Amino acid sequence: MELLVNGKSFSTKSRDILSLIEELELNIDGMVVIHNETIIKKDQYQNFILSENDRLELLNFVSGG
Repeated sequence: MELLVNGKSFSTKSRDILSLIEELELNIDGMVVIHNETIIKKDQYQNFILSENDRLELLNFVSGG
């Protein structure tokens, strides 16, 4: 399936957001996922099914100064 992840075309076999995050080896702590301009709650990642050509922004917030 083809997705647009953080502005770049990405091919994946992942069917849900959590699997995609694991495939990309990203840390889920502090992550915000925006799916087609809608923020998805962390407790929905595993059950949120992706579709061809979805647009995702995967953002990690880091504290510091």
